[in-house]
Amino acid sequence: MKIVKIVQQKYKKNYFHILFEDNSFLRLHNELMLTYSIKEGMEITDEKLNELRAIEEKKEAMEYAYLLLAARSHSEIELQERLKRKKFSSEALHSVTKELKEKKIINDLQFGKEFAESKMKNQLLGQEKIITELMEKGIEEKEAHKIIQEVLRDDKNLFGEEERAYQALLKRANQIKRSDSRTLYRRLYEYLARKGFSFETIEKVLSRHQKEGGAHDQTPTTEISPDLSI
Repeated sequence: MKIVKIVQQKYKKNYFHILFEDNSFLRLHNELMLTYSIKEGMEITDEKLNELRAIEEKKEAMEYAYLLLAARSHSEIELQERLKRKKFSSEALHSVTKELKEKKIINDLQFGKEFAESKMKNQLLGQEKIITELMEKGIEEKEAHKIIQEVLRDDKNLFGEEERAYQALLKRANQIKRSDSRTLYRRLYEYLARKGFSFETIEKVLSRHQKEGGAHDQTPTTEISPDLSI
């Protein structure tokens, strides 16, 4: 197929539009233009054209991946999903993530640790909730449990599960309008459950809150029922 015209892009001057005799076109980076000595009047086989399209697509996908990673870290699956939304082919996105993994630019274990630590520190989430969110990011459940344990082991400044639940309880209790102790404890229970804390942990921190003067009357746990509208 013959190249009939080459036009430099107005705003991205390192890119060129290549127009072919059948009115199809290809956008190429200047680097590829020089590598393949692309010029007007040149004949390009279909095989070479497909090769150029694949190389250019991977280059664009890689640039977009670096843009995403500059903002924050991503898991492998999460990055692939973002690339897929941009309509990159499966070949391009798998090639990009493979190369980034080999260069250790994306690392699910490191991503998981940073993600879990952030959720513990900034949102005071419970272990169950964090594991669920890690799995949504493409981390296997077994690996997610391992990540939680390693984060707690490596950062001694992090609250443990029970203390994190208690801090979340105190924060929420200060936000709830004055109400009787039964209503207060029901709402706190439901809040902590949504945060991903276990029944046992919630019972412990509610009891601790009561003993430390958080409420005057104990609310029987058997009468606490979820109210997700709160």
